[in-house]
Amino acid sequence: MLINDLLAHHRAVVRTSVEIVSRVTAEDLDRRTPCTEWTLAGLLAHMTAQHHGFAAAARGHGADPNAWEVRSAGPDEYGVAARDVLAAFAEPEVPHPEFNLPEFGAGRSPDWA
Repeated sequence: MLINDLLAHHRAVVRTSVEIVSRVTAEDLDRRTPCTEWTLAGLLAHMTAQHHGFAAAARGHGADPNAWEVRSAGPDEYGVAARDVLAAFAEPEVPHPEFNLPEFGAGRSPDWA
């Protein structure tokens, strides 16, 4: 699969997730997810942090641990983070051949690079 195909799929999935998350209410945040350790609030916080982290990595700042920090987040914060990662991957110099992904080790190349 070509990088442009992967990026197109990524954009579609992230945009769809924003659409779905926009319907989440405050009452929904305490709901359990299929992964029993997570509530919807915890999952949104994790996904928000991942969007910020991958956006930072795409811009060459993935080694900064603050970029990956998980904080409480709701639908609005998720939407901001999703738009940030979409913008980062749309920048002309992306994708870099190597990303700093602290969870996987510094300077790891994505499988698609």
